[in-house]
Amino acid sequence: MLNNVPNERPRYTALGGLVLGSSLLAVVSMFAAMRWATDSWIVALVVALIWGAMILTIDRWLVTSVSGATSLVARLSSYLPRILMAALLGAVIAEPLVLAIFEREIAQEVSLDRMQSLQEYESKLRLCNPVAGTAEAAKPPDPTACQDYLLVVPDPGAALVALTGYQAQADALQKSVDAGAEELDQLEARARRACNGSGGAALTGEAGEGLNCRHLHADADRLRAEQTSETARLSDLRRLIQDRQTSLSQVQESAAEARNAAIERLVQSQEAALGPAGLIDRLSALQRLGSDSGNVAAATWLLRLLITLINVLPAFARLVMGTTAYDRIVAYHSEIAVRTQFAVAENRRDLILADEELARERKELELAVLREQIELEASIDRLLVDSRRANLISRRATELRGASGSISAADLPEKRDHPSIES
Repeated sequence: MLNNVPNERPRYTALGGLVLGSSLLAVVSMFAAMRWATDSWIVALVVALIWGAMILTIDRWLVTSVSGATSLVARLSSYLPRILMAALLGAVIAEPLVLAIFEREIAQEVSLDRMQSLQEYESKLRLCNPVAGTAEAAKPPDPTACQDYLLVVPDPGAALVALTGYQAQADALQKSVDAGAEELDQLEARARRACNGSGGAALTGEAGEGLNCRHLHADADRLRAEQTSETARLSDLRRLIQDRQTSLSQVQESAAEARNAAIERLVQSQEAALGPAGLIDRLSALQRLGSDSGNVAAATWLLRLLITLINVLPAFARLVMGTTAYDRIVAYHSEIAVRTQFAVAENRRDLILADEELARERKELELAVLREQIELEASIDRLLVDSRRANLISRRATELRGASGSISAADLPEKRDHPSIES
């Protein structure tokens, strides 16, 4: 039909190029999306080609399904839904292409976001699993917020409690030793004053080793012995505390190493569970980039609009083209085809009606022949019955003549209809 209107060929060739271009964009877009969804390039390519064929088919339908429309209102009412559908398909096609264009920036944003997420996860594990006796255990964690982050690691809490008890005993004993030393100093000073004859409360004021001098020296010696014993106990307790501190440090170091190893394993498992960045991760990263930078947001939206416009162009161009000579030829051929089909259908209907009439007449003829045959057979049966009855009457009359020489009417058999005739 285009050969009949050669001036229309460039226009429709350009329209076909637009349809083919939008389908190629769909192939590239789907290939980019499937590349992030699967590791197989073959699967991605096959799916992309199938998607491109679907878009090609849809676009062809969009530009050819109303080729016979002549008025502007008819074209608008027909093409407006098609333009909206093309815009929707364009938006779907545009998003993977935008992601592919900003591939490097999106990959960096995804990597940074995952790093921050893993750091927050590791920090939460360390906060919820502090090593007892360290500075990080000074503030106890919230049990409600940490119920999903608790680890099973060695706990130096028992050793820390025992060490705390020993330190409390040492502090109490140190206070007792300090108080005893002060009391010993005061007692020795009184003994010296008593022995030197110095005056004072409860002192005689006479020099020499008197009763007070001896008693005060004896009390000082007894208190000194007690102080020596407590000092020895305090030294032993200090050495025990030092040993327990060394042991606690080793237990804390072991617990910290076990906790760090468990945290490292969980962080590595969490990182492995994240896997390669998918379509959702990239969309979220692009949204964050747009939120952080107005230039990025403007660029992404301009690209989306451009790609959507390219996909809408076939339907829009078909609307702008209006009614062409090619459309009129198509409409004429369509009308001729419809009329031809109507004529064929009417001839077929007439043929069917003629066949039905012929069959009806054939049945009526067969019924008439059957009735005539039945009537003929009935007439033959009646003639045979009448002939047999006449023969019987003749034989009977002959028998009666032979017997009496004459036949009366009473001797003749009664005339009756034959049963076969009645039937």
